[in-house]
Amino acid sequence: MTDASVLGIIRHEHLHRQEGERRDSLEFGTSKTGIVKIYGNADDPEAFEKRIRTMITLRERALETAAGGAP
Repeated sequence: MTDASVLGIIRHEHLHRQEGERRDSLEFGTSKTGIVKIYGNADDPEAFEKRIRTMITLRERALETAAGGAP
C-alpha cells in the first residue's frame, strides 16, 4: 500500500480553446515529406481550399529547396 503523502500527487490539466475564424484544421503529409497542418473554417470551403492550395505550393517549394534545388 502506498502513502500519498510520501509519493506526492501531481495533477496536470491542459485546456486548449480555439477562437476566431480558423477553428477547423486539416493535416496531411508524412514524416519523410513533411507534415502540414492548415487551419481554416470549414463553413467557408472556398477560402479553406485556397489556404490548402497555398500550403501545398509552399510545401513543394520547401521540399525543392531542401533537396538543393532553386527556392
